[in-house]
Amino acid sequence: LLIQFDSDGSTVETVIIPHFQPRRTSVNMEASDQRSSLCVSTQVGCNRKCVFCATGTMGLIRNLTAEEIAAQVHLAMMTIAQTQLPPLTRLVFMGEGDAG
Repeated sequence: LLIQFDSDGSTVETVIIPHFQPRRTSVNMEASDQRSSLCVSTQVGCNRKCVFCATGTMGLIRNLTAEEIAAQVHLAMMTIAQTQLPPLTRLVFMGEGDAG
């Protein structure tokens, strides 16, 4: 999901990763292991300046507010429900680059 914030027009990426894997139970029967993970951005831009990365060429613009991070989770949960993806069970916080 690409999310643009009204406050300053900044755009960040939020990534929903659905997992559809069979798993073995203790009695050797397969059960469904359907879940989704969500990676939310915590920054706009990155200060690492890696030449292979478009985000790195932006430089670090700013850190996101708690409200902007929570809005990413809310939007992703609505998207998961509307598209019938597996339920969200994992949340990963990422900067747009290595916090180094």
